[in-house]
Amino acid sequence: MIGMPIEVQDAFLFRDEAKLSATGGLTLESDGYLAGDLQITATDPERIAELVRPFYPPASAVPQAFQGALTGFGQKTTLNGRPAVTAKFTFREGAIRIGFVPIAQMVPFF
Repeated sequence: MIGMPIEVQDAFLFRDEAKLSATGGLTLESDGYLAGDLQITATDPERIAELVRPFYPPASAVPQAFQGALTGFGQKTTLNGRPAVTAKFTFREGAIRIGFVPIAQMVPFF
């Protein structure tokens, strides 16, 4: 299934009032990594580090960098009367980035 597009219509993660949602398209490349872009919308962006912290080691600084990149590179908006921000997640060669800030490193699927 290499090169087959994967459409993400409404993936989300939430806790209390903080929410991350994603839409966009990815493809599985011949190197086993996903490539493409997802549009991310974060509601209550100042609480996103708390939301993603369980996905990182306890002492990791990445959740705070994630929040900083999201609020720094993202476009401010409101969603249902709550502060929000939108930004682009870029998937390339195993790295997931917001702007130039690495957010995660993936392992290849094969």
